[in-house]
Amino acid sequence: MRAVERKIDLNTLLMAANLVVLGLIVFQAFRQLDNMYANGETMLLGILLCVQTQAALMLERLQRDPFVILFTFSMICYYSLRVFTLSLFGYSDVFPRFPYSVEDTNFALFYILIANLFLYAGLFSIRARDAISVDSSGWEATSPGRVIFVLIGAIVFSYLGGALWSGGMPRAMNFLVLVLSPSMLSMLVLAYFILFRKTLNPVTGAAMIGLILLELLIHTVAGSRSAIVGLIQTSLLVMLALWGRVRVNRWLVGLGIASMPILIAMLVFSFALSTYARFARASGDAPDLERTAEFVAASTDDPLIIARLVIIAPQIASRAGFFDFSAEIIAHREEYSSIFNAGTYFRSIVDNVLTPGLDIFDQPKIANSMQFVYERWGTPSKAYVLESYHSDQIGLYGEFFALFGWGSLPLLFMLTYLLKRTYVRLSSPSPYMFAMKRVVVLYIFVRTLDTFGMDWTVSDAVPLVLAIFAYARFFKSRPIRLHHPPGPAYAFAR
Repeated sequence: MRAVERKIDLNTLLMAANLVVLGLIVFQAFRQLDNMYANGETMLLGILLCVQTQAALMLERLQRDPFVILFTFSMICYYSLRVFTLSLFGYSDVFPRFPYSVEDTNFALFYILIANLFLYAGLFSIRARDAISVDSSGWEATSPGRVIFVLIGAIVFSYLGGALWSGGMPRAMNFLVLVLSPSMLSMLVLAYFILFRKTLNPVTGAAMIGLILLELLIHTVAGSRSAIVGLIQTSLLVMLALWGRVRVNRWLVGLGIASMPILIAMLVFSFALSTYARFARASGDAPDLERTAEFVAASTDDPLIIARLVIIAPQIASRAGFFDFSAEIIAHREEYSSIFNAGTYFRSIVDNVLTPGLDIFDQPKIANSMQFVYERWGTPSKAYVLESYHSDQIGLYGEFFALFGWGSLPLLFMLTYLLKRTYVRLSSPSPYMFAMKRVVVLYIFVRTLDTFGMDWTVSDAVPLVLAIFAYARFFKSRPIRLHHPPGPAYAFAR
């Protein structure tokens, strides 16, 4: 009992974070807002959103649900907090695309509040009967060397493979690139490590974690500004799939709070790295280690760095808040009607999923097509996207409202209902395969929340499913030979 008391449930941490955001919104509500995107009604709707999230977390304590944890995590970090930063800065990268007013913000928030009721209803209508955690106590890892080998191969192929083709990687290889995605394989390796960490050699386990961190560093240097956040979300998803709930040691929570300045410094460092990488790639230069170090030093060792951060804070808040993308689409459903329709999705799935490397319709993904609308470029074309690549986040609310309007509400209920129903019915004699089936369902759920389009979600999910079975010989395990047979990979709690 004492060991349990020394840990804090993630639910409790999310409740605390939600209350902090609620306090910020309430504080902002008493200020005089000189803002074209937020007003007093916006603050009231933001407060209701926080109250709704708090109620969902309270229910989750009675009926443990990894979906609700992931959902509320997204709502707090990317929606409720965005209400505060939008009222604070009054800036958005997205809203100037078309005429946009505070009424559009408030309508989007109202729709989100109603939509959430249907999403939560779909989740809470299915009660999980299993014991939540995947039981691997009677199993051991048998192929850790192969796991390390395949992750090394994926890193080399993804980040150095382009050098093998002087004219660029053949388009027929695009699907192979997805299956060998280092970030996807890092998720598989992390699950393997957590499940069988007690049977792994310490050196082998350290090598797995080291390779995951190496991929994070290379991904950041290659130009990703979300690699660190992505790894945190992936770790959370995997732990919830394996354990059903996440509990953190109190001392680790205290250490995390005390280390916030270091975390901020790391984020600034990674931002400088990725910014330099993008600048070098755009100018046609190949980044080298010495020039990267010089750029990062110049960016971070500056007495005016705080002032610079204050200047760029509105841009960072705009990019980090998913609310803007959905709200802008909801406000301009008519303008985007040419791409948010069944025909466009069909053509996109055919060109980008079913026929990799072969274009039948010359249809970019929905997230790549949006720029053709707000930039007034005409008919979307994959050929032009390759020359000027850009993707827009869409978001669950923006996509469903653009496709179905208010008729999307029952569909949102069916979405979460079917995902949760599928999740609770999963089973497998192998704890690893059982865990990875759970990971796939939770992954689809998360990718649907912060979606770049359903076609993009499909193009991500299909390689993940294929990779799990294709790499089955690499991620092997077996029952430990005991006097008594090991228990099943999952158990049921009445």
